[in-house]
Amino acid sequence: MEADIQEWRVFLKQKEAYNKYLIVKDVEQLDLDDLEALYAADFEKPQWKYKKEHYPCFAVMIDDHVGKRGVFGANCTGYLSEVCVIHRHISLSVYLLSQVFTNFIPKQLRGGVINLWILFSTKSQKHKEGIAEQVANKVDTETFLRVWDYATMDNPHDCLVVDYKAPSIEYMFRKGFDKLIQLNGEKDISHKDI
Repeated sequence: MEADIQEWRVFLKQKEAYNKYLIVKDVEQLDLDDLEALYAADFEKPQWKYKKEHYPCFAVMIDDHVGKRGVFGANCTGYLSEVCVIHRHISLSVYLLSQVFTNFIPKQLRGGVINLWILFSTKSQKHKEGIAEQVANKVDTETFLRVWDYATMDNPHDCLVVDYKAPSIEYMFRKGFDKLIQLNGEKDISHKDI
């Protein structure tokens, strides 16, 4: 990550120096930092190594680390917990994959750090209720459970996607990734393709 970020900074400096050079067309009007950047790029327009020019983004996936105490410390301590908390500030997406909810993901992370939940069907109503109590912060638990059942009723591979970054509750729930769940009144639930 650090190497890509440093490479990005060098690219920006070379691009800035190249653009200055195009304007003044005289190397004597450039400072030493700009000249050094131009020489490093052989006075050519610098090209970013990826198709889109944007700050590097990274992802880490943590799968099935239930019971491994070294992954997350108690009370959300430890390096990995800290990384999960500051992930947005270092352009990092963290994916936590688990069949177990409460023993894997610390309560402090479940409460506010996680922006997107992908929940599959489970046969244990008690387990579902426990998850709903933790995840359903914009609707009541009963509504959340009905939405979850609706999203996963057709196929064992269906899932409920809960997006906490949605602009409003109307866009918060999805059946899979391509169907927006609509809450129509007290008990009626439907969906539409997006």
